[in-house]
Amino acid sequence: FGSSFTQAKHCFTRFCVPSCLCEVEQMIGLLLSMFLCAAPAAAEGGQWVRQSQKVCFSARERLDSELFQSQQTGFVAGVRFHFLSGGVSCATTSPLTKFGCDNSAEVLATLVVSEVKDVVMYPSPVTEDITHFGFSDTSIGGYTMRRIDDDILTLIQPVYSVQRGETFRVMYTEVFNDASVSDNRGTSCVSVDFLVLSCGLNENASVHNGTLHSEDAGEASVVDVLLQ
Repeated sequence: FGSSFTQAKHCFTRFCVPSCLCEVEQMIGLLLSMFLCAAPAAAEGGQWVRQSQKVCFSARERLDSELFQSQQTGFVAGVRFHFLSGGVSCATTSPLTKFGCDNSAEVLATLVVSEVKDVVMYPSPVTEDITHFGFSDTSIGGYTMRRIDDDILTLIQPVYSVQRGETFRVMYTEVFNDASVSDNRGTSCVSVDFLVLSCGLNENASVHNGTLHSEDAGEASVVDVLLQ
């Protein structure tokens, strides 16, 4: 993992964490906002907020059905997918999976991408419970992680600032890379939740259509999310 974490520190490729701002003024502003956010929210934690009831992503091509929009402005510390239907695979001879490539290998291949910036937000080398994450300057590979529920994929860390109405895309790794898709097959449909930090949630929860789901997944400490 040493080389992966070293690569993740740089801001010069489309696969690096987009919150790594290359201008000092932007970095200072973002960090100040994050810590101002964390202070009053530490006791409350973050909450899961429904962003889309149904997003369907293909293992072969980009689809409009992969797109969803943020339901609030604030800080997001993770994404959670609930499997609904379908399946995807990285080879015609491999069985369909809910989020990955091959059931026997347990390799996951589901991403969240910023549509405007065309960069991968989740997962990253710092995402919690990641046990292997393959990426380079030119492509992003599959990943493995510790999971409890096969129907749910939860990716926590890093933290991003998002705007209400900002567009994101759920994608398959090889589709994002635009490579090795000829033998892929299938489409998976999922619901999408963001882990919204409390300072961004309080002012928006009453006016937006997001559905809160903190009770069924537990709350994540904002301090833990920001400082790990």
